[in-house]
Amino acid sequence: MAKYNHCEPSIMKVIYIVSPSSPNVPHSVIRRERAINFLKTQGYKIIRGKLLDKTIGHTTGTISERVTELNDAFKSNAQIIYASFGGENSSSLLDKIDYAELTINPKIIIGNSDITAILLAIYAKIKLPTWHFMTLLPAFGEFEPMLSQNYNNFNQIIMSQNADIEYFKPTVYTNDYINWNQHERPKKVFQNQWIGLNDGVASGVLLGGNLKTIVKLLGSEYLPSFKKVILVLEDSVSSPEIVESCIASLANSGAISSIIGLIICKCENYLDQSRDYGDDIYQFFKNYDVPIFKNFDSAHTYPCLPIKIGGVYFMSVKNNDIRLILKNKGYIINK
Repeated sequence: MAKYNHCEPSIMKVIYIVSPSSPNVPHSVIRRERAINFLKTQGYKIIRGKLLDKTIGHTTGTISERVTELNDAFKSNAQIIYASFGGENSSSLLDKIDYAELTINPKIIIGNSDITAILLAIYAKIKLPTWHFMTLLPAFGEFEPMLSQNYNNFNQIIMSQNADIEYFKPTVYTNDYINWNQHERPKKVFQNQWIGLNDGVASGVLLGGNLKTIVKLLGSEYLPSFKKVILVLEDSVSSPEIVESCIASLANSGAISSIIGLIICKCENYLDQSRDYGDDIYQFFKNYDVPIFKNFDSAHTYPCLPIKIGGVYFMSVKNNDIRLILKNKGYIINK
């Protein structure tokens, strides 16, 4: 059994920024540069992808330009490949990604939302785990105190070499959407609560990510099997009708019939404020004899906890006593 071994954190100091989907110009330049400058103050060298300041409308570049930037990043000496922003169109690149390069030159690859397509495709093709964590612009372009909390989570989970990492619930969270370029006021924060829905214990590989993006991969070679996995679901700007449509598509395909656990993240900007995203998803899983909890913090709300796509996790749910532990974090197992 081959293993991908990452470098020690002391030399993991080069980040290559890629932009495989939506452009982050012009309205986000101030926030993006704030994120880049923050990482520089933490000792990181930043390599700017060629598309960071480009746009052709709905994307940063053509499919060819975007996948070339991504493959160039895989060939670089950067240890970390970080998506600048999400969007809707990462799935267009999957058949042109240089997976072979990643098998000989593995990287830490980070992103969420639409970047889920790339994360899952990499795991499906070569079993290289990746990291589901806020894209660069929102993660580190944020103001305090959420900026420090996000960086601490990045540092203590992604960059840690501890064998096992236990996740702890942040005391507060925010989904307050205000001016992200200038600090006009602190964001409103709310008491945090992870809520158990089905009691139980599970141990196995964790897969998932953005719900709408997962559905885009159905029937393709880029969606890994969810058989006997702990499934994580998250989204932004969703609604009850979208949730029902997406979960029904997964159920009708048989993709989710044999999961061993379910973690439902918070949804930023759920369009029906009279309803709850986690409860709407749970309606489709309540008869599953697997542990389930909702309101996990690994999506578009602050702070964000990184989760390892393809990592081995232990989860336990007993009422609202919830434990989640990443096992054998220091190794990235291939096949």
